[in-house]
Amino acid sequence: MNLSPIRWILGNVFCCAIASAACSQVGGGRWYCASTGDPAADGIALWNLLNDQPFACGDTIILDAGASYHTYNTGGFYYGFRLKPQSGCNGRQTQIISSRLGELPPGRRVTWQDLPRMPKLVAAGTPVGYDGGAVDFFGLGVNNWAFRGIAITTAEQVAATQHTYFSVMVASTVPTTNSRKLSDYETDITFDRILLYPYEEEAHGPMEAATNEAAFFRSIGIAFILNGRNITIQDSMIKGVGGYNPGTPAVATANSATAASPAVITSPGIAAAFELTAGVSACSTGCTSDCWTNFGCRVAVFSGAAGNWANLNGAKHVVYETADSVRVYLGDSYALSDPKPYDATGKGALSGTVTLRRGIPIEPFYAILLPTASRNVQIINNFLEAWSMTIFTGGGGYEPTDNTATVQSGSTATSIVLSNVANLNVDDLISVPAPGRSIYCPSSVKGCWAGGVRAGKVTAINPAANTITVIPWGVDGIDVAPTVGGLARWNGDQTSWFQLRRNTIFRSDGHTLNGKGYIELKNCLHCLIDGNILTDSAAGNWFLTARTQGGNDPWNRGENLRFSNNIAGGNNGAPARLILQGEDDEHTSQKSRNVFFENNLMPDMRFPNSATANPFNTLSAFDTGTGIINGGWVHNTTFPRAGSSSHRVYSPTACIDSPAPYLYSSDVVLRDNISGYGEGIATTPCWTNQSSGIKSNVFIATGSAGTSQIQSSWPGNFAVPDTSALFAGTCNFANWENCALDAASPYKGAASDGKDVGADVAQIKDRVNGWSEEAGLLTFDPARGALLHTGSWQVGSTNVAVTFRLFGPLTGCTMELFTNGGRTSLHPDTASAGEQSCGRSGNLLQDGLVTFVLGSGVALNPSTKHYYRLKDGNRVMVGDFQTVPSTGNPPQGLVQVSDPTAADLVVEYSNASSFAGASETAPAAFVSQRAVASFSVPGQSVIYYRWKKRRADNSVLALSSTRVAVAR
Repeated sequence: MNLSPIRWILGNVFCCAIASAACSQVGGGRWYCASTGDPAADGIALWNLLNDQPFACGDTIILDAGASYHTYNTGGFYYGFRLKPQSGCNGRQTQIISSRLGELPPGRRVTWQDLPRMPKLVAAGTPVGYDGGAVDFFGLGVNNWAFRGIAITTAEQVAATQHTYFSVMVASTVPTTNSRKLSDYETDITFDRILLYPYEEEAHGPMEAATNEAAFFRSIGIAFILNGRNITIQDSMIKGVGGYNPGTPAVATANSATAASPAVITSPGIAAAFELTAGVSACSTGCTSDCWTNFGCRVAVFSGAAGNWANLNGAKHVVYETADSVRVYLGDSYALSDPKPYDATGKGALSGTVTLRRGIPIEPFYAILLPTASRNVQIINNFLEAWSMTIFTGGGGYEPTDNTATVQSGSTATSIVLSNVANLNVDDLISVPAPGRSIYCPSSVKGCWAGGVRAGKVTAINPAANTITVIPWGVDGIDVAPTVGGLARWNGDQTSWFQLRRNTIFRSDGHTLNGKGYIELKNCLHCLIDGNILTDSAAGNWFLTARTQGGNDPWNRGENLRFSNNIAGGNNGAPARLILQGEDDEHTSQKSRNVFFENNLMPDMRFPNSATANPFNTLSAFDTGTGIINGGWVHNTTFPRAGSSSHRVYSPTACIDSPAPYLYSSDVVLRDNISGYGEGIATTPCWTNQSSGIKSNVFIATGSAGTSQIQSSWPGNFAVPDTSALFAGTCNFANWENCALDAASPYKGAASDGKDVGADVAQIKDRVNGWSEEAGLLTFDPARGALLHTGSWQVGSTNVAVTFRLFGPLTGCTMELFTNGGRTSLHPDTASAGEQSCGRSGNLLQDGLVTFVLGSGVALNPSTKHYYRLKDGNRVMVGDFQTVPSTGNPPQGLVQVSDPTAADLVVEYSNASSFAGASETAPAAFVSQRAVASFSVPGQSVIYYRWKKRRADNSVLALSSTRVAVAR
């Protein structure tokens, strides 16, 4: 039997304690909950430990891999495992880990094959009083917990066909109210190498591949609801979230069917049971979007069919035929608008008694929901699957804020008296409760008519009287006196410093009948959506749509937000819109700023195929752009898959312009993209710089307009008849690396910034795989995107030294330096194979790290952008840097070393990596166990140095590795 080191130690040193109790202390700060083979008893022991034990921050709780720990049952109610607040942690987390965690390497995404190495936290029954199914952040300010190598799932006895589903598996019990502060929510929480899935996923396999009834009725609606700060989900898999609601849907039985295409199933009263409506003209071709909307079709989950009819089992669409019969179509999403009949031709008589259960999708169904302001959430390198919106931020109704006051008597629509005005400034937005709805609320919008809130912009403050002067702002603009005693709110938190990187985001569109897409951000400040693979939904958009849910948070917006280096596509196509809606059309909000879709790849966009579809206002590659100050779509490649119908490059929504200060969009660009043209570009007064903002794009004549018409309509852009001579090969999702421009393409280097038009495929591949990050070349900042790792790069005026981790043999490592963004013009410093080799003279290889010194052969130009391509085996890493202005200063070196035994420090330095002709600094004595030495070499651009710690007799105590200093 193979045991991990933890298991071996526990089993040999603490055998007696383990035998006598399910959970026991096994050393300082270590607890072990051994499996007794009874999941209920083991779960009670763990629940009691978490609920009762005051842990010291940094403690470790070890659970047995392969064992199940069921949630606590008392009085017929089940309670999730409670995590409570801790104090004095100073960054140390109390960990709940697998006994075989050492077999799950950090940085590698876990898969189904890792399940035997994990213990299971099992939601064994219906919770009471809150949403958490398995893990519960219990109380205010829960903090400093980590799960590593743990599976979270539901129990067989709550299989959805028998009982119910959990709306949330991991959740906070803190309610969202108008007086909540960000500090009330959880902080410093980590989920590392986690598997989260419903029981049905393990028992029946993925829903899209299943045919038995039990597989379609699922027991998880939402995986995570996260509110708070410093939360990480990494290297994990969230699978099977969503499905059909396991309540008591309509059930019908049938034992006759026509052997035709489409098959017609007969069952008395079936139309009424499935709430189907007769006479919906849109249903003539099957379950189209309009047919569904008008109750002409619904989902039925078939079971019991046998023989030739066995493939009838599973989810299908049923369309009204008569009161007692329905036509059957395959269960593709209605969003595809191309229903396929269930072909029973030649099958003969129906075999078996067929049961039909109405499939009502679970709502909501998200993988990760951030409903209120969360700060510094990182979701990195996971597989995330949900039926609807996989990632969702905002929409909680009240974003937390530390800035509130009570409205006092004497307040009017223009002058408001408050209990305090702390942290309130002129030009801030404030929300106050008030009766009815604002006169500025237009009847066409969907939210502000509900009333109950007003928004104003502060124009003056009298601190002595706690009185502010306001003017109306937006569709909730203040027009009446606010409610005395109500709570005024200002300067609230928003979701901020959010990273969603290197994930595979799967939206199971094969059976999805509603839901808006992969990713929706209702507010986000300093957020980075980078290097993700998004699949498999033709209806799934990804977007910013600024919202102040309920009207309570007029400060909401997007800012410093990037959707970059992502790929979308799959069997069902790619999502239909990249949407930038920068301000709310339902309630007052601020404008968004610095919001971009850049360098994304969507070569399989799927538009409706129905001849009667009218997609022109909604289905487009690029959509909206309203309410954006500095933003837009840059360097994306997006066009429809073969066979898709008409669409647009760009479609706007209605202008948001009432009342002031809602202004038309400005500083929006659609530049350097490759896009199908379809039926053109909708012009709009909402986008004031539209004609100048749409430049240097390659438009493919995928609609009725020809290339000459496209070119004359939008000068400054390029038009091509098709993709045949555009890309390096067949460009689709399955072959997305072919979507780089052909080497002979005239559009290489033709972008407005000198790069290739369209997406940089090499950069996308690098970001998706995380190669530059693993090598140490790049770090990521949510506000600024990818940055050069400051510990790896020394950028001078004529030389650059970059140090990176080597993953393959040195012979397979090369660095090419280019003078143009298209990476076609080599800099003379790397003009030959020998000069590109990572082993060239002047470079260093130490401890698995390469230091490549650029400019050592031919100097670089100061104050100039340079572009690089680093190859390490099959890893290709690309990026750029800009040399600094020349100052004429020599390289400077400063070495600080600590040692309790050394007598002095000497630094040896040379302009050669061999240290030929090296010089030494004068000895620097160790004072209080620390020595400092500095040096400079006039006239040299690069120097190599190493330090020696010496004993009192001048013998060498330690010699450092070689370092490089670069002059400016």
